[in-house]
Amino acid sequence: MIESKAAFSGLNNVDEAFEDLCNQLGDDEPKLIIFSSEFSMFKSLTEAFSKEFPTCTVIGTSSYVQFCDKGCSTQGAGALAIYKGIECASGVLLDAAHYPMRYSKAVTDAVDRLSDTENTICMEFSSAFCGCEETIQDTFRTLLVPRGIPVFGGSAGCNPTERNTAISLDGKIYEEASVFVFIKNLGGKIRVFKENLFKPTAHFFTATDVDCDERAVYEFDEIPATEAYANALNVPVDKIEEAREMHPLGRISDKEIYIAEICETDTESGRITCYSRIYNRTKLAVMEVDDMDEVWDDTAKRVKEEIPTPSLSLCVNCTSRASYFVKEGRLEDFNNKLKDEYGSFFGISGFGEQTNYEHLNMSFLIAAFE
Repeated sequence: MIESKAAFSGLNNVDEAFEDLCNQLGDDEPKLIIFSSEFSMFKSLTEAFSKEFPTCTVIGTSSYVQFCDKGCSTQGAGALAIYKGIECASGVLLDAAHYPMRYSKAVTDAVDRLSDTENTICMEFSSAFCGCEETIQDTFRTLLVPRGIPVFGGSAGCNPTERNTAISLDGKIYEEASVFVFIKNLGGKIRVFKENLFKPTAHFFTATDVDCDERAVYEFDEIPATEAYANALNVPVDKIEEAREMHPLGRISDKEIYIAEICETDTESGRITCYSRIYNRTKLAVMEVDDMDEVWDDTAKRVKEEIPTPSLSLCVNCTSRASYFVKEGRLEDFNNKLKDEYGSFFGISGFGEQTNYEHLNMSFLIAAFE
């Protein structure tokens, strides 16, 4: 059985917030601390956590929303301490946008420090806005698929109007990197679930001209991408920038749909640029928002079919989803739903999600521990 405590502080003063978090976590020395905060606090909290808990692994990321079973807010900080029921081992992949495989020994060394890899997950936080997520996932795919270890994580976050993000491990902040920790559940299995708040419309494309490195699509079905997208939405081409927020693209892979959020449209070149890669000949659907409450209920049902009473759940919620919840006045409802269904949980909100060795957007992930 996992023994853990989550803590949340909405205080704006970093020293007061850290003291508040520590008071909630108690005096016992944890094996692992996972924390998140708004960007302005992050450097100070990274140093403070490492100093206060020198013998345990401390991994963190900046986040748009801090959320756990103790509360949620776009301000302040949150933390999770795990005391019993796990083994863990951590590391860093550097040069993440270009050649993270050069640092593959950090991954294999961490795996070797575990007693075995049964019931183990690799949780990782990646740098945002440097285009590194796909190369990181390719690296993990190569190293971890043979070992049967799934990856679960997210890109760093911040207020959606800004672009300042950070990740850290054991007191050190990293840029263009992925910090990771292998978590082995000593008391049972771990399962990862993905929630799509968006559903496919009746409009489907095949990408026929792409630039993967730039995450850009120039043609759908040999038609300029902006024109094809406008036709699907039945809006003029010069109006698609207004429509794109609630109509992301869904990459169809077997029975899964991985959402790619549109970040820019250029009607002159016909280019649509996304926050995650779309590969040539990929089949895609134009997506639209689904019924929020029904989606939340369906996720809870799927989780409980496999793990009826999770002892702990780790969550990643996309910044764009969280921003939508804020606009709709449903952020507290979302957090309360998690509390009602999953008990003890901790989550971060960033600019991308990673699961099944894929980088995606506008999604919610939950890793439930038996």
